[in-house]
Amino acid sequence: MKYSSVVSLTGTRFKAKKDIPIEVIHIAGFFGVLAGYGDRSNSHGGVAICFNMRFFKKENVISYNWAIGQIQGRGLAVRIKRGCIDWLVTAQYWYPMRNGFCTMNTVAVNKWQRKVLEHCPIRTMPVVTGDINGRTGKVKEGNHWKVIDDDHCGPAGAVCENKQGYEFRMLCKDCDLCILNTIQGPSKTYYSSSGRETSRIDYIAVPIRYKSRVGNVCVKKALGWRIQNSDCQKQIDHVPLQADMPTYNLDFSEAEDQQMVA
Repeated sequence: MKYSSVVSLTGTRFKAKKDIPIEVIHIAGFFGVLAGYGDRSNSHGGVAICFNMRFFKKENVISYNWAIGQIQGRGLAVRIKRGCIDWLVTAQYWYPMRNGFCTMNTVAVNKWQRKVLEHCPIRTMPVVTGDINGRTGKVKEGNHWKVIDDDHCGPAGAVCENKQGYEFRMLCKDCDLCILNTIQGPSKTYYSSSGRETSRIDYIAVPIRYKSRVGNVCVKKALGWRIQNSDCQKQIDHVPLQADMPTYNLDFSEAEDQQMVA
C-alpha cells in the first residue's frame, strides 16, 4: 500500500471535532483527509481519503466536500491537482438495505454523491470509491438472469443485482462512469465471519473514456489479512480493492501507473 498514490477508507470510526468536520493528518508517508461522524450520525461512520506524499503535497488539494447531518461521516470528496493530474476522489458508504430496499440515509448519500459529480469541472477526472453494500452484474429478464456487458458495467464476476447495486449502476450510467471491478478482477471484496468469500460490494468507478487505460484491477487478500482489525485466524470483513490508472508522471517525462486503493 505504501506505493499507492491514493487510498480511500470507509468506517474509520473517527469522530469529528465540534465545528471541525474535516481534519488533515499525517499517516505513514500519507496525508489523510478525514471526515468524521457527528453527533447525529452513527459511531461506526467516518470516511477518509489519503494521498501519498511521494506524489502529492497538502498544497495540491483544491477543495473538499463532505456529507452533513445524519449522513455526516458517510461521504467525502477531495479534489487534488498537480501537473497533469486533476482528480476528484470520492469515498462513500451506503447503509445495508432493509427488507430489500435502500434506507433513507443511503438515498441521501446517493443524492450527495450525484450533486458532487454534477459540479465536477469538465477537465477533472472523478474517481468514485466506496462500500456500496450492493451487488450487480446480472439483471433478471423473465425467469432468467442476464449478464450485463455495457459501457458502465461489465461481465467480470457478475452476480445477481439487488436494489442497491441497481442504484449504484444507475448513478454510474447517469454520470458516464464505468465500474472498474466489473470489467476486471472478478474476486469478491467481502468475507463472512466464517472466512468465506461472500460478496462483491465495494467498487471503484471512473469515467468511461478512461476505461481502456486502467489495469490490474484486483483485491489484495494478503494485505487485507495483515491490516484487518480483528484478532482472528482467518480473513474476515472487507479486503482492499486496487486499480492502476496510467497517467503521465508529475514531471511530464514518462508514463507511470498511479495506484488507487479502496
